[in-house]
Amino acid sequence: MSDTQSVRGKRGESPQANRARWEERYKGGDLPWDNNRVVPFLARLVRTGVFQPPGPVLDLGCGPGNDARYLGKKGFDVTAVDLSAAALGIAATRLKRAGVLGRVRLVQANILELVRADVGAFMYGHDRGCFHCLAPRRRRLYPSVLHRLLRKGALFSLWTMGLDADREGGPYQIPAEEIRELFSTGFEVVSQIVSSGGSRSNEGGCPTCLCTLFRCS
Repeated sequence: MSDTQSVRGKRGESPQANRARWEERYKGGDLPWDNNRVVPFLARLVRTGVFQPPGPVLDLGCGPGNDARYLGKKGFDVTAVDLSAAALGIAATRLKRAGVLGRVRLVQANILELVRADVGAFMYGHDRGCFHCLAPRRRRLYPSVLHRLLRKGALFSLWTMGLDADREGGPYQIPAEEIRELFSTGFEVVSQIVSSGGSRSNEGGCPTCLCTLFRCS
């Protein structure tokens, strides 16, 4: 599989090349992760009252907007961020059709460059699959950037690919222990569970995934 087909960030890859790679994926429609549904992990958090409207919520790497759409329909105010203009175009269409475009602010940006705009703005954060696509060096920068964006006591839900779900060119498989270590400064783990299923209707269509809930300290 070529580098442009992979979703994994590469060591030494320029921001421009990274953006171009995602634009190519979304414009070409090669989106095996897009099941046009909310990820069940997030739905459980809303259904059980762990996440409560209106938020606000920061949706990191929102892609085609499935989770932002769900949150908007549940009464949350959402800022949905993605690197790809093409992804945000898909998201805007879905949000408009669902009647929630007014509740969701779409932002094209590199998530590691967000701190200037929204310091301490969010009560909740959510990442359905951005973190596990970052190259290791950039992944280490993510928690400190996120911490500055969230309020003290805010909750952050992180969905990552399970260790048995390796696919050529697919996201990085990050062990639970490594995730806890990366977020050890500024966050505490509320829960961390492995979810399994095996169909496109389950947690993101993966054999297993890791669902971690953090509290910003």
